[in-house]
Amino acid sequence: MPQMEKGGKYVFGWSQISENGAIVIPAEAVDEYGLKTGTEVILISGSKSSGGFVMAIKSLLKQSQMSSILTKKPELESEQSAEGQIVRIGDRKYCSSKVGDNNIIVISAQILEAFGISAGDRLLSVRGSYIGPSMLSKGLIVECAKRHPELNLF
Repeated sequence: MPQMEKGGKYVFGWSQISENGAIVIPAEAVDEYGLKTGTEVILISGSKSSGGFVMAIKSLLKQSQMSSILTKKPELESEQSAEGQIVRIGDRKYCSSKVGDNNIIVISAQILEAFGISAGDRLLSVRGSYIGPSMLSKGLIVECAKRHPELNLF
């Protein structure tokens, strides 16, 4: 996993959104965050400057300072809630999902649109916080990554 600039973020590579909303999670991110088939995640819309989303592992989110998200919106934690239902807190959008076979997460067209991304887009998979990787669609780090052809495309 390269660090594109001294002191910069570590990146896992590019993940392209397929026509059916499937996104491959790079193997290094899967290993680093302990993602496996069936891992429950909360997708959190990215900031205005970076776009995309953060893939927060639900078990790690519960132990973090951000656990209040689950208190404010218990439907994100409920096994009864429909996977992929959009929930809002302030200007952020959230939805629950699960990692599927072959390190793939599938996001509906409705969620893609809510997160400001589309089929065909490339997301830069970046080491995020301790709660999960970030999948960025724009911003300075994405522009920097475009100058690094050695980055893998998943």
